[in-house]
Amino acid sequence: MTYAAWIKLDSFGDPTDGTSIINGGDNRIDFRVDPNGRLVFRNGASVNTATPAVSLNTWTHVAVTFSGALAAFYVDGAPVQGLSLTGTINHTQLCVGRLAEPNN
Repeated sequence: MTYAAWIKLDSFGDPTDGTSIINGGDNRIDFRVDPNGRLVFRNGASVNTATPAVSLNTWTHVAVTFSGALAAFYVDGAPVQGLSLTGTINHTQLCVGRLAEPNN
């Protein structure tokens, strides 16, 4: 499974949470850019962060791929970091480009 998007950010968004790329709401997947420009993937309570940071004001292709308990972040097609996952990926009710909110 792969989550991917083209992004062009003029800021890294909210100083606490950053900017959502793909979000499934509470206890679901969350693929975002944090306030420092790093890619973040949350799978419920499990949080993984990739370095290096993405650039502002530049179109960038970002992705996270999954195979079993292993995952990898990609920036512009190049792998930047591998990680291990725990739990089951819940990919229902996904929102692209914003936070998932009940009844919206």
